[in-house]
Amino acid sequence: ARELKEHSVNYGYKSDAALKFSYLVFLAGYEVFRAVSILAVAYSDLSVGLMLAVFSYLWVMVNPTHDIINFQYVLATAKAACKRINSIYDMEQEPLVEQTANPFETSKAIDIKVTNLSFSYLENKPILENINMQIDRGCKVAVVGASGSGKTTLANILVGFYPFDEGEILYDGVSNKALKLSTIRENIHLILQHPKLFNDTMRFNLTLGKEYSDEMVQNALQIAQLSDVIERLELGLDTLVGKDGIKLSGGQRQRVAIARMVLSNPKVVIFDESTSALDVHTEAKLFEALQSFLKDKTVITIAHRLSTIKSAEFIYVLEDGKVVDSGTPQELLTKDESYFSSMI
Repeated sequence: ARELKEHSVNYGYKSDAALKFSYLVFLAGYEVFRAVSILAVAYSDLSVGLMLAVFSYLWVMVNPTHDIINFQYVLATAKAACKRINSIYDMEQEPLVEQTANPFETSKAIDIKVTNLSFSYLENKPILENINMQIDRGCKVAVVGASGSGKTTLANILVGFYPFDEGEILYDGVSNKALKLSTIRENIHLILQHPKLFNDTMRFNLTLGKEYSDEMVQNALQIAQLSDVIERLELGLDTLVGKDGIKLSGGQRQRVAIARMVLSNPKVVIFDESTSALDVHTEAKLFEALQSFLKDKTVITIAHRLSTIKSAEFIYVLEDGKVVDSGTPQELLTKDESYFSSMI
């Protein structure tokens, strides 16, 4: 914020200084022309009346010339704004799919099968290569790996935020190509380490404008261990949280995102380091409260800490964008070189 403020101040005074300097140059030129005109009257046949007429025309031209000088700064600002707007217009539209079946409608949880999935941000620089995963319905799966191994990218792909290059994802046997992206996103909830909060009330950040009963909201707050936090706020749920939730701590922002997930009641939940800012005591209470809510749901947990994946039934190990190992916690513990065993 401080750096942004400094850039803004620097731009303001530099722009103003350049504008004043340009105007000064114009006025200096005007005065030089007047001096030359006076000399022309004194030493040539130029009449005083003609000189005054020239002065009048010059003065009439002052404001239009000043406007032209200002226009270059307005144009520079407009160019920057148009560049951002045009970059949005130039983006490809998401594919429109005519959906014939919705696997999320008939059950509380679904299974997910990832087949030969590959993804890259830049050509010839793969982030994920040949990913194969089988996540059974209602299963609690963990994805572990070092930073930069592609875990968060994989999570964004499963939710439908990133289009992948090769492979296929089956949701209860239905291909991602046969489903609307909105259908996938409505039923799979991704909770990020740094959740997005809006400069609005706590209630809006929980409900995102949807209608929920007070009982449902209170239940979500209790599960997310936020009830005491709301009670301490002067206006309760009507308290403004500031831009990106700046008035809340990191742990409170993460719990708001978890309460938001509880309200949306998805079929699949993906935790991406979603409790990294919580203390051990609050984290333990949170997971205890979530147990009954997540009991019948498919849960994928991405983590570096053992405490967040200790209840996982199956674990996938990612390294440099590839699945290098997988198995139950007991199976991975028997392997001395496993990334999971190094977490113990």
